Amino acid sequence: MQYNPRVYIEIISYSIYLWHYPMSRIRYDLRPPSSLLAVAIPPIAMAALSYEFVKKPLRAMQCAFSAAVGCSSLRASILSVHSM
Repeated sequence: MQYNPRVYIEIISYSIYLWHYPMSRIRYDLRPPSSLLAVAIPPIAMAALSYEFVKKPLRAMQCAFSAAVGCSSLRASILSVHSM
């Protein structure tokens, strides 16, 4: 982790939001939580894992794809403007 904890939590905050409901439903169905940490830790852990192993790799692929598409679309728009 190259960020301080506060920045990292801010980066994964939407993933925490997405994970909190299913994780809390599973937790409540099994048994009522014994503490706030028992409710807070699993969504944060799942959000961190999904950020590291899903979101980051997809962003890297998207950047490579966007660069290739962006260059070709820029080239096409320059050619179309030049041909007018």
